[in-house]
Amino acid sequence: ITQIDFDRLGSNWSMQGGEQSAVCRESLTLWAAIWALALERSHELDLLGRIFVSFDDSGDGWLQYSEFAALFAIIFPSVTKAETEDLFLFGAEENTGDMTREVFVSLVLRLGMTSDLDGL
Repeated sequence: ITQIDFDRLGSNWSMQGGEQSAVCRESLTLWAAIWALALERSHELDLLGRIFVSFDDSGDGWLQYSEFAALFAIIFPSVTKAETEDLFLFGAEENTGDMTREVFVSLVLRLGMTSDLDGL
């Protein structure tokens, strides 16, 4: 929103009989903060899903372990190789031993993992 838009909103508020100042109750502020955090997490999960696709070298929609390990080394550098193997086995499909995008995002969500995607 630009300053001009903000001034226009204030003028319209006054012309419609609004008070001299707008009030935002604390309860609304807390809800707005919670909503913003939820949207931020949703956006992060969407970006992780997009990054998943870029690491799918074979283009089959599944990550093999080598692709998964390369992805984790970039977005979660603090996770050790042994932990990466455990996470892959925890999330990999039983039949193929590979991981889909949905399973990957679900794994990240269930474990509460976050990453500084802006730094990539």
